[in-house]
Amino acid sequence: MDKKVYLRHFQSFYDTYLDILTEYRDKNGYFLNKKESQLHTVPFILTTASALECTLNDHIIEFYYKNYNEENAKLLTKGLLSMSLRGKLENIISILTFNKYIINTNHKVYQILIELIKTRNNLVHNKSDFEIYEAYIKEDNENNISIDIDENFSDKIDNKLNSKIDYSLGIKRDIGEYHDALEKLFELFFNIYEDENFLGNKLVLQLKLKNNITFNVIN
Repeated sequence: MDKKVYLRHFQSFYDTYLDILTEYRDKNGYFLNKKESQLHTVPFILTTASALECTLNDHIIEFYYKNYNEENAKLLTKGLLSMSLRGKLENIISILTFNKYIINTNHKVYQILIELIKTRNNLVHNKSDFEIYEAYIKEDNENNISIDIDENFSDKIDNKLNSKIDYSLGIKRDIGEYHDALEKLFELFFNIYEDENFLGNKLVLQLKLKNNITFNVIN
């Protein structure tokens, strides 16, 4: 009699995100022109941030299910996956190296990825705001009240409505640097940290333990 079994394979969707980003830049010019790529600014940033988060999530899941039994892995990953994206980035190196190494927060790669996270958060939680224009409340000799509006007010509104839309939502930086930083994170950590001769680098620093202190207890 045949016996049914289940084979489990981890999908690692972060590879798909990385492929999307590479293909995107190949088709639109690897060094995205700030002026010509304005329309692509928001989608590219959101995709890069998704690639970063999926990368961190997948490595956390794979690490715990590889090194611990399923019950413990399920419990431990549940808490870690609920952390903020910044928290995952700041802890991923120490997690995967059993607390032997830590990320260097002064390194350019870390700082650009933190900027990516902040920019992504601003985009997905964006809120419109009011613009302020001057007006004056006037009262005549007969106590009639009127509002004196700047004569250019209507023109300002019309110009605003008819002006060219800023599809970059004010983001002027080179968005390709976000993807470059993500690739550098793989180059300096994910692709090499399991090598036998890995000793860290400028991004991945050895985690220093506190000096052992002996206390003499006086009865």
